[in-house]
Parts: sequence; C-alpha cells; structure tokens
Amino acid sequence: MLLLLHPVGLDHDCWRFTGLDAITPDYPGHGGRDFDPDRYSLASIADEIADTHDGRFDVVGLSMGSHVAQYLAVRHPQRVRSLLLCCGSLGGTPETAAAITTDDRADETRELGMAGILDSTLRRWFTPELLARPDHRALVYTRDRLLTDNVEAVAASWLAIRRNAVADELAGLRVPTTVLGGRADSAATPDRVLRLALAIPHSRLEIIDGPHMLQLERPDDFAAAVRRHLDWAAA
Repeated sequence: MLLLLHPVGLDHDCWRFTGLDAITPDYPGHGGRDFDPDRYSLASIADEIADTHDGRFDVVGLSMGSHVAQYLAVRHPQRVRSLLLCCGSLGGTPETAAAITTDDRADETRELGMAGILDSTLRRWFTPELLARPDHRALVYTRDRLLTDNVEAVAASWLAIRRNAVADELAGLRVPTTVLGGRADSAATPDRVLRLALAIPHSRLEIIDGPHMLQLERPDDFAAAVRRHLDWAAA
C-alpha cells in the first residue's frame, strides 16, 4: 500500500499529476481540515496516520512529508514496509535556503500572511523556467492552495519541522530506504539530502533533475523515481 505524505501548506491534490495510486492523507489544518495548535506535532500526525489506516505502507514523504515519514518509521516500524524520503533533511535543520531557519519562516508566515509569503515560497519551490509560465497547472494549484491555507497551521508546521527529534534514531531503521533529492532544489539542497542519507545505514541515494516540488514540476520523473524505489525495495 503506497502512502504519500505532502509538504507544508499543500494537500492531497499535490500528487494528482503523478498518476500514482496511493493513500494521500491531509494533515490537520491542511486541505480544509480543522486545526488544534495544542495537538499538532510530527508525532501526532504520524500517530493519526497509523491509527486511521490499516496494513503496511510503502511510505513516500516529500519536504515536511519526509519528516512525518521519519516519525512514522521510528514510532510505528511494524507498519512501514519501505521508506522514500524526498527533498528533506535531518531533524532540526533548516528546511529553507541560506541561513533562514524554520523559526524565521514561522514568524514570517504569521507576520505577512499567506499572500505576503506567496512569491518567495514559489521561488523557493520551483525553477525560474516554470515560474515564467504562470498558467502552468502546478503553479495554478499551488497558488490557489497556499492562498486559502490556515496561517497558524502553516506556521505551526514550520515549528514542527524544527522540533524533529528523531535524527539519532534513524540509524536504527531496518527498512529499505531511499533518499531522493532534486538537483535544482534550493530548499533541501543536494548536500542536505546527502547528510540525511548518510544518517540512515544502507540507504539508497538518488538525485534527479528538478526543484523542491518534484511531484509538481516533474511529476513523471518523480513517479518514475517512486517506482524505481518500490522495485528496489521489493528486491
């Protein structure tokens, strides 16, 4: 059973261009769901997913989803058949470019609102070539989604990423794990993706062409990478 875990601020629709048949849950505060800031963390999201879906998963998490996937694998190892961590990083490290931390990103979200951070978010997530095509389906979806987001849920998500505390436990993972990055990713840069791969014994590293939102800008290439992971994990 394939499980796809979405980035901060997006929802289950971010996977629609990939053609992958999967379970695609929304986190609290995303996709129109209610949000309780007192009960929101990577652990609570992972626990909810484990509690509301049966069986074992081939877990694919992208950006924030990669952090949720780490928690799912650490807290519910019996439920994870394989793990694909995409465009992510080790816990507690910045998920954004340069020296901007996730704490800064949370403050900026609260101060400026979703409209105020829209342009900088799009520049961080997509290539200049795609941004030059404002009617592209990936940009239309992303703009519409971000502009209707719950500001507090997005800010809390940045803080949740910062509080990822399972980095030291990744060395104990015993499931087939691939770490995937985008060559043009300015958020989870290839060197940051490499550090995540090195923290997981026997993991497989793959870097493909594309930016942070691989599933939106390069959906076919992303889906092909998922299938390669599933074939490798099954073998």
